[in-house]
Amino acid sequence: MEYVIKLYKEIVNDKLLIRRINIAYTNVVNSDSVILKKEDNQLDLFSNYQDLKNKKEKVYKEEKEERKVQKAILDIQNKYGKNSILKGINYVEGATGRERNKFIGGHKE
Repeated sequence: MEYVIKLYKEIVNDKLLIRRINIAYTNVVNSDSVILKKEDNQLDLFSNYQDLKNKKEKVYKEEKEERKVQKAILDIQNKYGKNSILKGINYVEGATGRERNKFIGGHKE
C-alpha cells in the first residue's frame, strides 16, 4: 500500500479534484513460489526427468538474474530520473520516448 500512496503523491496534481480512484490486485503470490511450484505431469518412459529438472533450475537462475538487473535499472531510474537509462531506439531521430518520460503517465497534462 505504501507504494500506491507514493505513486499517488508523485502523479496527482494537488490543484485538481479527484472523482474516483480504483485499485485492485488479486492472486498475488511470491514469484519464487510460482517458479518452484511442483507440477503434476504425466510420466512416460522416454523423458529424462533429471534433464528436465536441470533445465527448470537453469531457467529459475536466469530469471532471478534478470530480476536483479531489472531492479538495478529501476533503482537508477528512481534516483536519477526516467531518462537516465534508455534503449538505443530512443535516440533515433523522431523517437518520442525521452519526451514522453517527462509527461504524467506518458500523456501531456
